[in-house]
Amino acid sequence: MKCYIVKDLLPNYIDGLTGRETAEDVKKHLEDCEDCRTVYGQMSAAIPPETPPEQKNIDFLKKLRTAARRKYARTAILACILLTVLLAGFTIFAINYDIPIPYDPDHMSAEIYQAALITNHNGFFHWTDLDQLNFEDKKEVLAGNHETIDMIRLTCRGIDRTCRIPSESRVIYRNGEKIRVIYYCSTKTLWDILFFKDNGHPGNGWTSGGDIYGGSDYQETYEPEMREIYYLPMRNMDRLGKLSDEEFDALREKATLVWSGVI
Repeated sequence: MKCYIVKDLLPNYIDGLTGRETAEDVKKHLEDCEDCRTVYGQMSAAIPPETPPEQKNIDFLKKLRTAARRKYARTAILACILLTVLLAGFTIFAINYDIPIPYDPDHMSAEIYQAALITNHNGFFHWTDLDQLNFEDKKEVLAGNHETIDMIRLTCRGIDRTCRIPSESRVIYRNGEKIRVIYYCSTKTLWDILFFKDNGHPGNGWTSGGDIYGGSDYQETYEPEMREIYYLPMRNMDRLGKLSDEEFDALREKATLVWSGVI
């Protein structure tokens, strides 16, 4: 039997549709012909069954759900990152954003106190409130061994301890008179207002140091001068340092006079 005849018969032979004698002839030919045997092997190899349409639809839906879950997961992760960034940004903003407290003459004032020039443990002179002296230093003061003067400080009493008290001062020459103008303000951060209830604890008084005296209460010499202390409700009081003397002095119109005099 010729090869081309056998190759034509192979499909029917593989499906068992040839007669017995023909099948015997094809079989014998395949045993002797390597070329036809190779073709027979290729034709009789198992053909993978076609995936039913229903299964294709199921697989498509699975892939669609998997893609959707991945998309939702990515969206959730991005949302968490964005929320974290927003919360961090809000926290930093709230902690640093000062809100001025309206002036309250019953709790915000300036008071005069006596101070003595004391040498501290570091060997520096320091004007110290007599009420804060230890027993030995008080004895020395009473014995007249230390110079004493009247000084003034800003106080915030009966106000929540979370308050801050920024201040700015400058010497102004007004109508030829030398005057130290001091502005101060009590502020609370947005964070404290939102998350900390006013505990109403009375403060111990607060002194602004250099802003009141134009230098430092650690300096040995002290010269009394005319002072005007104003309560100016504003944020970022350090911005006053950029103003001209005229602009600085003009802020008195927006402020409340708390104390004036020579001290």
